[in-house]
Amino acid sequence: MKEVNFDAIYEHTSTKYGDYTGVIQVDMNESVLAVRELCKNHNIDLGDKFVIGIGFDYDNSMGSVTIYTINSEIYGTTYNSVRDKIAEIGLTVQKKLVWMSIIELMKYIKRMAFLVTSDLLANVESFKIESKERFDL
Repeated sequence: MKEVNFDAIYEHTSTKYGDYTGVIQVDMNESVLAVRELCKNHNIDLGDKFVIGIGFDYDNSMGSVTIYTINSEIYGTTYNSVRDKIAEIGLTVQKKLVWMSIIELMKYIKRMAFLVTSDLLANVESFKIESKERFDL
């Protein structure tokens, strides 16, 4: 798993009750190009923006996808230049919101895995999973 500062992400992620909290990893179809395609299909012009993340909020049948971007004129256009500039000046992010169903969102995602747990694991450093048996719901 890639190194990520989860504390920086948690402050921007919440549900009404927060019954479960966890981690998600996503592989987009065609990587960042899928996010650009999503924006193009919803008439969002990213222009000189560098995409650094996406979010999804879901409530009943509809959801909102949030595209998190930074200004390429300030941060650069390559991974290394963006990383170096963030270390130098910090991070200011812009966001754009698109309403869509989770089914539509999945058109842009190749693979997704997530695990959420209750707060009972708050003081657990690691845990074993005894079985990987599959069962049908």
